Amino acid sequence: MATLNNSNIVNGNTIQPNDLLQLYDAFDYAGASTKYNVTLSGSLTGEATTATNASKLDPTLNASTNANYNVLFASTSSATYETIYKENGTVMTYNPSTDVLTVTSSFATTASYALNATNPTALYNQNYERLGSGVNQGNIEFIAGAVQMSSGTGTSGNFPNIVGKTLNIDLFITTTVHTTGVYAVVTGIGGGGAISFSTTGGGGGDTVTFTGIVVQ
Repeated sequence: MATLNNSNIVNGNTIQPNDLLQLYDAFDYAGASTKYNVTLSGSLTGEATTATNASKLDPTLNASTNANYNVLFASTSSATYETIYKENGTVMTYNPSTDVLTVTSSFATTASYALNATNPTALYNQNYERLGSGVNQGNIEFIAGAVQMSSGTGTSGNFPNIVGKTLNIDLFITTTVHTTGVYAVVTGIGGGGAISFSTTGGGGGDTVTFTGIVVQ
């Protein structure tokens, strides 16, 4: 049997049926009973059918569909191509419609806090100490502002996130007056979330600045 190569044709050798069978088997790998190693060089032209998994990695831009998608990971090798991995399950998903990245398992972060997707203004699970009950965890929010006092009293605008909160229990407010010898205290929280202040000393028209921590 002649070996299948171009020298057979040039030298006038006869191509045997088994030579063509080798060629067929080489290009029909799945159906071949005997496998052959084939090396191709030069340009390869023509039309091929779609590979089984060719459409599985689809870089289609999806910026609006309301659905949760798995987050893909690439290996960190220095090769010209990277292996793509998918997290198995729903531990980490991204929804392009709501722009929310969800992590359902425990995780670590190098940042000082993680945002809570349902309340993006809160710091997630920060520790605070409640008088008489030790250290607790809660979602922390911040408020801040300044009030111009009149005759030693003043009221801030409404802070809806402090409605229903109790001072020094789940609401902590610190006041500062930039006048020597003048002190300010919080005298109450209004129904709409307004904070009332009073000052001691000074001319009664001082400016009170304040910061607050709200536990949700």
